[in-house]
Amino acid sequence: MIRRWDYTPEMWHDQLTQHGFTDVETTVIPGPEGAAKPTDTMLVHGRRPASFR
Repeated sequence: MIRRWDYTPEMWHDQLTQHGFTDVETTVIPGPEGAAKPTDTMLVHGRRPASFR
């Protein structure tokens, strides 16, 4: 079964920082206008320090 991780940008930010990632950024790209069911896309980016193990 595939589960959907429907977290807010803030929740993703907190999850990544709690697990040692830095420079965490979240960006929400709105779904296309006029679509029957527009779905936004969220991009999440973080860096893992070289000393992270």
